[in-house]
Amino acid sequence: MLAPFLAYPAILQVPDDYSIIQAAVDAADDGDTVLISDGIYTGPGNRGISWDATSRHLVIRSENGRDHCIIDCQGEDRAFLLNQGQDRRDVIEGLTITNGKVFGPGGAICIRSTSPTIQDCIMENNTSHCINLDSEYGGGAIAVYDSAAPYITGNIIRNNSTCNLGGGIRYDQQASGVLENNIIEGNKSNSIGGGGICLSHFSNPLIINNLIRGNIADCPSYGGYGGGIYSSHSGPMIINNTIAYNSTGNFFNPGKGGGIAISKLSLIHISEPTRLC
Repeated sequence: MLAPFLAYPAILQVPDDYSIIQAAVDAADDGDTVLISDGIYTGPGNRGISWDATSRHLVIRSENGRDHCIIDCQGEDRAFLLNQGQDRRDVIEGLTITNGKVFGPGGAICIRSTSPTIQDCIMENNTSHCINLDSEYGGGAIAVYDSAAPYITGNIIRNNSTCNLGGGIRYDQQASGVLENNIIEGNKSNSIGGGGICLSHFSNPLIINNLIRGNIADCPSYGGYGGGIYSSHSGPMIINNTIAYNSTGNFFNPGKGGGIAISKLSLIHISEPTRLC
């Protein structure tokens, strides 16, 4: 009798087995885990990381948590581009991502037309620069667009910025998914609005159990909208969040909606006990 061959998921270690993260990702098979040891990871192969998930789903996580494993993009790129069939089985977990910088969407992570899981990470000091205000830009830390629906949970998203919409996160072009149990603080939009979170063009995520604190929308010409959250042509569900100490504008142009600004046919469901202060 012939026994069936069973392929078990493998663990590929960085840097023990592969010196850079992308090399481990390229070598991984469906269901494998790329396990990243403590350290600071820089340079090509440790940023701009991507894979084709139409044939293989991966877990990429730190060995000992986000405080010990840092991807420093050094102002050269974002950490991850997730635009090839990723779903909830594709997981980014337990990393600190810092100093990402792109002329485009998502200073730390860009999610387009996919639905990965992003959990227990720190994203700080990342930047999305832009040359105009279209949908291809914005999201200082994370950009979610083109019908993407990720599960984003347990992260700290702080001190990121954009010259477009969504200093922390931008949802655009019918994006959805779940944003749950995150701390979103100290982020800044230097454009229309959404210091912490921006929702535009029929985006409808569930925003639940987050702390959205100390974010700023400051458009130089008119102050900006929505220091915490700005919604335009969208219908998110906002449930049991604390939205505190967010602000818009400056002395000359104070802006509107320090906590939440709603405009342009948005239909938002805000459920108690959401707290605005």
